Amino acid sequence: MKIIREKDMTHEIFHKEEISEHTLEIYRFEDPEGYLYINKGKEGFSVHIHSLSELILTEGLKEILTPYLSGKTSVSVSSINTDLIEFLKSKGQVEWFGYYSLVLDGDIKTMTRGSLQPYNEELDTYIDIFGRCFEPMRALHDFKPHDWYKNNREIAKKEFEEANKEGNFYGYVIEGEIVGGGIAVENELDLMAIKPELQCNGLGRQLLRGIVHEMKKKNNSITIGVVESNQHVLRLYRSEGFVIERYEKKFKNY
Repeated sequence: MKIIREKDMTHEIFHKEEISEHTLEIYRFEDPEGYLYINKGKEGFSVHIHSLSELILTEGLKEILTPYLSGKTSVSVSSINTDLIEFLKSKGQVEWFGYYSLVLDGDIKTMTRGSLQPYNEELDTYIDIFGRCFEPMRALHDFKPHDWYKNNREIAKKEFEEANKEGNFYGYVIEGEIVGGGIAVENELDLMAIKPELQCNGLGRQLLRGIVHEMKKKNNSITIGVVESNQHVLRLYRSEGFVIERYEKKFKNY
């Protein structure tokens, strides 16, 4: 396997990945194809390894990874990389959760209940909806804080405002009441939530359809992700025409 160190992510293999101020190293693989990049976070490092076929665990790959695995590190790796996963475990990485990436295959049905509206400074409403909706999943997988939005009001406000500025914030309203919302990042539906007390009534399906129709006005390729534990959400996405593109395992050592 050939390992090529890159300065940026302009090569087509990186798809939608983008370099940031926190990106420390970027590598591209050939024979088989894949890529790896490492970011520096507040508490440690995050390593992202992607491939469509199993990578060869070379000494060169071990040398790249080993220095980062000694401190606090999380790793995302395609589930097909069995040898690499065993190497990560030998370095103290523990399986955290599974994650599906899906892409819309074809069209989606039209939203028939409620309507979408942009963000209009309803900060507390959306903090409550997103916070309570995602708290059970965050608690299950020990994502701290469990109610991220309540604990990061100013960051949440900035996130909502910036998404709205780009036309990527979608409030969901029924009879004048905000019952849910969603946020997109380019062609990816990043967040989607319905008030917990109103779930299991088909509103999530309606919101999904409405957001996707709006997103497709900008980009015909729509992607979405879901943690493996949210099987009911995965079933919803698949029933609406999304197909699994990639399954990854997430590891961490803290």
